[in-house]
Amino acid sequence: GVQTCALPICVVAVSGSGAISTTGAGSYGIEALGSGTVTVNRTGTITTTGAGADGIVATGGFVTVSSGSVSTTGTGAEALRVAAGAGAANVTVNGAVSSAQSYGALISGTTTASLTVNSGSSVTGGTNFDAVDITSVTGSTITNAGTISRVGTGFAIDANGGAATLTNSGAINGAIDLTGNNDTVTNTGIINHKIGRAHV
Repeated sequence: GVQTCALPICVVAVSGSGAISTTGAGSYGIEALGSGTVTVNRTGTITTTGAGADGIVATGGFVTVSSGSVSTTGTGAEALRVAAGAGAANVTVNGAVSSAQSYGALISGTTTASLTVNSGSSVTGGTNFDAVDITSVTGSTITNAGTISRVGTGFAIDANGGAATLTNSGAINGAIDLTGNNDTVTNTGIINHKIGRAHV
């Protein structure tokens, strides 16, 4: 990764295509932290097995993540954890992203937040956790051409804060909980459950 600082702002960029595997508790696959723009662009597979060992953690002012396949199996280990403290958080999934015991994708933006799951890709949450938990202030966008699935009692998609726009041309397996703030849903794919609090 590359970090460039013009104090007090740091810009962080992480990229690569090789496989990453960790086994210890709290051993993240990738941790990218900065006060400015943080970018993660990974095409390789990430696998973690330790408790609290998230696959990709990206936190900064403005955050963009593009991931390949990520698998976490430890207690409390999210596959993707992305938070933008000053602006937008944008995530693109190009592979199979899954957590066995926590959130598949936990995304938070101070302005907007977005998740794109491309065709042939997937996001799966752990037992009784949301597959996708996305929070924004001014609006969230979820675009799914792949598969989003919950296991147990969590939501396939749980959107909070600003109004959510959901466009689905793939498959969503599990309940969807939107914000009730003029949310919109466009579905040309399959939704195998109900949608709550959405203005469709």
